[in-house]
Formats: sequence, C-alpha cells, structure tokens
Amino acid sequence: MLETERDDRGSRLTLRGIPIGRITEPARPGHPDGYGFELMLPPGTGRSASVGAARVVVDALATHDVARSYERSP
Repeated sequence: MLETERDDRGSRLTLRGIPIGRITEPARPGHPDGYGFELMLPPGTGRSASVGAARVVVDALATHDVARSYERSP
C-alpha cells in the first residue's frame, strides 16, 4: 500500500512501510510549482523501469484522490 509519512524533516512516500521517495512541497503556500515526488531508485535502474515506477506512484495518487472525493461527497 502506498502511504506518506511525515516528520520534522518532511514527507516520505512509503510502499508497505518501506521508504521509496519523498514528497516535494512548494517553496511557499500558493506557489505555482505545487507538489511533486522524487523516487529513490537503486543505482543502475534503467529509464523504462524508472518511468514505470513513477507511473505506478502517479496512478496510486490519482486513485487515492478519487477515493477521497467519494468519501467527501454527500
């Protein structure tokens, strides 16, 4: 399960409790850069595997957003 953990150093992405990356936050509230994520991949990870891993995270975040919208709807 993809989750986030937050502490005084920032937010991390975890997969089944294992850190796999970090959430990047805007320089200041309302900054147009918005949020993003950086994955921590092993050295030597090829381009296609890197892009595939990023797509998995994007899809998981999108699924999470859809699920949260259902929770908030009346």
